[in-house]
Amino acid sequence: GSHEQLLGFLSTCRRSFHKLAQVQELCVHLACQAAAKILARSCGGDPQRHTAATLDAARACVAFCHVTLPSLQQAQPKLNLMLQAASVALMNGLVSQSESLVRGAVALAREEAEGAERDGFLRQCASLCLLLPGHPQRGPLYVAKDLEEACAQESDKISLLPMVCAFAQESLPYHCRGLDSNDVLYAGDEDYHRELQETGGRVIAGAVQVRSLPFPAVTPTKQKKHKFAGRTYIFLSC
Repeated sequence: GSHEQLLGFLSTCRRSFHKLAQVQELCVHLACQAAAKILARSCGGDPQRHTAATLDAARACVAFCHVTLPSLQQAQPKLNLMLQAASVALMNGLVSQSESLVRGAVALAREEAEGAERDGFLRQCASLCLLLPGHPQRGPLYVAKDLEEACAQESDKISLLPMVCAFAQESLPYHCRGLDSNDVLYAGDEDYHRELQETGGRVIAGAVQVRSLPFPAVTPTKQKKHKFAGRTYIFLSC
């Protein structure tokens, strides 16, 4: 099909211009664009309408991104393209591929990004994490926990608080068409809400340990109750 011809052409470009970063980045972007077009034109934007052929085509585009991304040297373009590929994979219902790209991007940001650049990128990852369904063995929030660990400074964790609050809502503020997120998969699951409460408590407790202040870090000693979607969540406070 046309996508096979395109991927063949992009593979040739990748091989012929392997020393030109801009060509490598463009190849990844065009592969993402191709996967998005397959979904829009062949499935009307609904991944549940994929046929075996169209799903294989989308999967091939995402696989091309997986293979090409490690060759990129500059961190920021690489991070942005990893997140773009993860978004396109999720739109096409390729959850495991999307999870792999997000976790890889979070690990890379933890090692190479700094300051506001890292904080802004992790916020983007948090927005995508809302859509990722939980893993049956690793738990409903295992990707979100990667994000939490990537916050090198305790005070950075405050940027994850909107994600935790959004997870606690009865219905998430946005959804990916044709994909059930945690608000559907874990509706009424007490273990999920308990884990969410613990995660929120850690995020808030970490956020108040502001190391830049001249006085010693405070220790959370009290509890405050917050209600989201009819449920009461107890978070530690000072």
